[in-house]
Amino acid sequence: MNPNHIAAYSALQQAHAAMQRGEKQPARAYAVQAAQLAPDLEDVWLMMAALAAPRASVAYLKKALEINPESERARQGMQWAIKRLRAQPARKPIFPPETVRVSQSVLPTAAAPQRNASRAPYGLLLLVALCAVIGFSALYSISPALATFGKAVSLPQSGAAWAPVNLIKPTASPSQTPTATFTPTSTPMLTP
Repeated sequence: MNPNHIAAYSALQQAHAAMQRGEKQPARAYAVQAAQLAPDLEDVWLMMAALAAPRASVAYLKKALEINPESERARQGMQWAIKRLRAQPARKPIFPPETVRVSQSVLPTAAAPQRNASRAPYGLLLLVALCAVIGFSALYSISPALATFGKAVSLPQSGAAWAPVNLIKPTASPSQTPTATFTPTSTPMLTP
């Protein structure tokens, strides 16, 4: 037997034990681990179907039937999942009915004028932005703090943007560096 299959069966046992204790999240984690280890095992997909929502259960059981088309457990599981799916309340439509009617009409009729609701948020945003600009410019002309900020950032209207400045520069002064001079000295030596 494949080492991945052994590990997958171990994970399935842990998933079954967690499911018996009513711990659905750990059971699901063990089942996912088993599916990653051995996606070719029918038991993995049966466990995934037992832990999933009705639609997902049907998909997992289809996978189990692809692996073993003669599986009686997978067939019974499919009947169980289909009953659960039919017992679920109908889903709400994603799009409201008005959107569906508008998308189905090809040409607008002259008798029924269409309201363009999609442009309303853009107009509102434009109005808010315009009010913000007007309000900021009013504050800019009234508040000294904002006026100072504007002068610091903007360039002068006339004249050069620079001015000559006389700076005192340090001068280089001669330094006292010691110089080495060679003076011979006599060293007494013994001669035989």
